[in-house]
Amino acid sequence: MKQSDYFADGELLSTQTWEYDTQGRQTKNSSFDSNGLREYTVTEYNAADMISGTYTYAGDGTLRSYTENVFDENGNSMGINYYDGEGNLEYSTQYE
Repeated sequence: MKQSDYFADGELLSTQTWEYDTQGRQTKNSSFDSNGLREYTVTEYNAADMISGTYTYAGDGTLRSYTENVFDENGNSMGINYYDGEGNLEYSTQYE
């Protein structure tokens, strides 16, 4: 799937593409501007078909940041940890 946005004068502002696996789950989202690939995000799933993490990369492939979803022993979502591209925990969200 692809979406393009344009300025009023018709110049390309940005384009986004989405990729899906054979199960219909979104696996990649890419953002482009007039200079090419700006960034992309890869989504991973666990065995229970829940999003286990997302990884955002610069257009050159450098990891910018990632998230790690946290689940309890019953598979309930307990929160999300947010990391920078070097693996340092920036903050976390906890569900109660």
